[in-house]
Amino acid sequence: MAKFSSDVGQLMLDMQQIAEIPEDVIDEMLQAGSKVGVEAMRRSLRRMGLVKTGQLMNSIVAVRKTGKDGRIYYLAYPKGRRKAEPHVLSVSNVNRVNPLHTYAKPPTNNDVGFVFEFGAPKRGIQPRQWMRTANEESADDVVAAEFKVYDDWLKSKGF
Repeated sequence: MAKFSSDVGQLMLDMQQIAEIPEDVIDEMLQAGSKVGVEAMRRSLRRMGLVKTGQLMNSIVAVRKTGKDGRIYYLAYPKGRRKAEPHVLSVSNVNRVNPLHTYAKPPTNNDVGFVFEFGAPKRGIQPRQWMRTANEESADDVVAAEFKVYDDWLKSKGF
């Protein structure tokens, strides 16, 4: 005769442990998924022929954030200012601190990524949706990377 009461009690304790995944495991899961997502974005830029200098592609990072509710998440996006290209000046980016200074500030990588994603109709630039495409194509791989970390944690607990 099996002792269901003690077996069920242990099962309930195990299920509670699974439900309360430690924050460091959650963070590791999100890091694994964001690495896959960042690489997918880089591949998308290369595949669409949007890599000229490599500045945008190499600027994509995943940054850890904490929401108002205390939950952690990662944002993946192009970060930083582009290196100046002397032959490209933009009136909208002229240094306003010193109006006699005629050199334009180079745009940020996020600006360039935005234009590639959504286009600039007045300038004849069509949207390429490189980021959306990358996110859609890598969704299953992101989940698989996160699940692998979760599965490794479960195995370490004897499940």
